[in-house]
Amino acid sequence: EVIAKAGLLLMPDGMLRVSIPSEGTLLWALGSRPD
Repeated sequence: EVIAKAGLLLMPDGMLRVSIPSEGTLLWALGSRPD
């Protein structure tokens, strides 16, 4: 429901990116470190 409402607020050429974090995994560690 919240994601659907957020999608309606996007600009016409906007992009909605949604993810469900899984803290403590290797991918979480790699994705959260600074470049």
